[in-house]
Amino acid sequence: MFFDKDDFGDLSIRRELVLEDFLPSKVHPLSELSFADRISSLQWNLKDGVIFKLFEDERGRGLQSSFAGAGEIANLSGLKGKAKGFGWFTGDDFISASEPH
Repeated sequence: MFFDKDDFGDLSIRRELVLEDFLPSKVHPLSELSFADRISSLQWNLKDGVIFKLFEDERGRGLQSSFAGAGEIANLSGLKGKAKGFGWFTGDDFISASEPH
């Protein structure tokens, strides 16, 4: 769940994200969710083997942060108000990308 205020503020605009609604192994623009440049805090609860990423750029370039398991961040710091893209991946995505061709 994304929040546009630090500390999951009571007056925050919240946006719940269902990853299965988006193709895996692909970067999606946050503008599709009307949340580009707005994430200040977030909470997550991901299935085993899933990695969620936020990107500074809607194409996956620049700063990025990765999240796995369950947790929350009350102040996103480096990407606070800057994230423009997101994606979800499995461990297999990263293994196949690093294998020699």
